[in-house]
Amino acid sequence: MLEREAEGKGTILAYAMGLGKTIASAALICFTTRSSAPDAFRTTLVIAPNLGTLQHWQNILKMFAPKLEVLLYHGERRKTSDPRVPHVALVTLSEVRSQWAAYLDENVSNPNKFPLFTGKFYRVIIDEAQTIRNPDATSAKACWALKKCHAVCLTGTPAQNKFEDLYPLLKFLDVTSEGLNELATFRSKVINPYKEGKIIETTELLVRVLSDCMIYRPKDSESGLGSIQLPKLHDAVLVRIELTPAERAVYRYIKSTHPFKSQWAKAIRLRQAADHPALLTKALHRGDVGPKPDDTSDQMRNLLDQCCAEANEVIAQDKPLAPLPPCLEAYAEVFKPTYISSKFAALLAILKRIRKGDKILIFSHFLTNLDMMATILSGEGVSYARYDGRMGSTERAEALDRIRQDKDCTALLMSIMAGGTGLDIPACNHVVLFEPWWNPYVEDQAISRVHRIGQTREVRVYRLLVEDSIEDSIVKTQNAKTEVIGGLLSLCAVPDVDEMRKWLA
Repeated sequence: MLEREAEGKGTILAYAMGLGKTIASAALICFTTRSSAPDAFRTTLVIAPNLGTLQHWQNILKMFAPKLEVLLYHGERRKTSDPRVPHVALVTLSEVRSQWAAYLDENVSNPNKFPLFTGKFYRVIIDEAQTIRNPDATSAKACWALKKCHAVCLTGTPAQNKFEDLYPLLKFLDVTSEGLNELATFRSKVINPYKEGKIIETTELLVRVLSDCMIYRPKDSESGLGSIQLPKLHDAVLVRIELTPAERAVYRYIKSTHPFKSQWAKAIRLRQAADHPALLTKALHRGDVGPKPDDTSDQMRNLLDQCCAEANEVIAQDKPLAPLPPCLEAYAEVFKPTYISSKFAALLAILKRIRKGDKILIFSHFLTNLDMMATILSGEGVSYARYDGRMGSTERAEALDRIRQDKDCTALLMSIMAGGTGLDIPACNHVVLFEPWWNPYVEDQAISRVHRIGQTREVRVYRLLVEDSIEDSIVKTQNAKTEVIGGLLSLCAVPDVDEMRKWLA
């Protein structure tokens, strides 16, 4: 990375999740704590998607670079601190968006409202850079607008859905090769030819460009990466689940007869039906919810939140809302929050197999599932901690401390949206993905909270899948995305030490 910066080039540091991107970045910062550019601040600005990731940065810098002056530019510190002064300023992506909006607002003339945009930083690092993959979103545009001498993108998944995910990163790094830092050129040279079936030509072009700006090292638990050796990852445990006749009747009703305002809404309802009928009670009572969302992560998250809020109301009442549709009245029992659905029964079976001393991290997309899990675990006498987006920063930190330090705390219940990236949880050695997600790299990120540097035990991943349901289709979508994106990235991989020895033998 130092050589690339000396040549005026940016870097996509695409180590697999958990292999030390933050530590490598800390080393880079230590080599350049003072700016050699007279028109730039000496500061390295680090942008992360959430506060949890920033706190992870704080811990890493304190451990490996204690002499660096580090500012967590968040909360009240924003009112009293200048982010352009310390060696490292840590800021959330939402703060960058907010200040960029103020910078563009003609009615805001006070530069103290947008200090991130009043000068040039020595370096800007975007952690979890895949979060700016939408070129039409405010996140990408705000990051592009930051002035800097050098740029670094950290991501284990530089592309998650399609080749176009790479464009915002190339523009942020100002990669001028083939003109791919301009969207029109990217589409004419990459997107359109790929759609026309020119797959080999498109892949070769991207490999040429990425090989000059990206350091990609996939995770390989067998051979490791040079001196990095991780314990074995057992990721083939697919727990197939059969719904009971009553649960299947509810699922079929949702699939065939219930009216929906959008395809996304129907997809979410089918996913809820596969988890637990109680998640559907209020929606069935009043018809369906939500505006029609476009295919963006923010709008999808808003719809998920809306669905969760309904289910939370039912759980709080501890009884189903009445009346159910007449054809489902015979199955009223399965709509009770106290009912153990087939998927929850499968989770309980996994928990009972966990050996003493082992710990388990359970991910779900629905907060209400976490509520019901908490009730079940308490009933089983299992000590647990919880981490989700409704909790404050102090509560989240306490939850992580508890799973790491409390020997009696066996399980951590986590929202995949809140905790799927940027956290370091090697205290756990089992991971449950309670439901699949369309983007396989979101799951890879989640698993890497556990399977990472610092893990000393073999890691087992359990993927819960309801047969003959929408979850089958989701897995097919995952496989298709992995084939396209994984194939491209594998051509950009840096050979490990063992492979180079074979070449030289």
